[in-house]
Amino acid sequence: MAEAFVKGLVVALFLGFISLIRYFINWLRYRNREKLVEEDEKHSFLENKFKNLLNSKEGKKEIINITISQPLRSNKPWIVYKTLKWGTWPFNNKEEDEIHFTISDNELSNMEDYIESKNSIGKNKSSDLSSNSFLDKSIDNTWNNN
Repeated sequence: MAEAFVKGLVVALFLGFISLIRYFINWLRYRNREKLVEEDEKHSFLENKFKNLLNSKEGKKEIINITISQPLRSNKPWIVYKTLKWGTWPFNNKEEDEIHFTISDNELSNMEDYIESKNSIGKNKSSDLSSNSFLDKSIDNTWNNN
């Protein structure tokens, strides 16, 4: 019994050590990534551009998810993956990620659709800030004695 426990402990420590190394590598990788210009806006734009594909079909395959992969450097491309699902659940249910769209950061910054989207969002934000509709309403601060 103790022998099985020791073997299990050794395997758990080995897997924990491998996980720790993997975590450290990812931490270094993301720590040293380049902060892209308007990366949140670009991510939102790509997400909105391809969200209409969700729950659509390609032959017998159904698109169940859209994932945007942000580049770590400006010279790397943005990649949009679609997750395809097909088959019958307990027997041959399969899922596969497939590249649907790829574009460099520079091309995305200069894309007409992105520029229009960015301008329309900017107009909405500025109008929201300038109109204080809550201040336009009168406040009734009289006491109501019944």
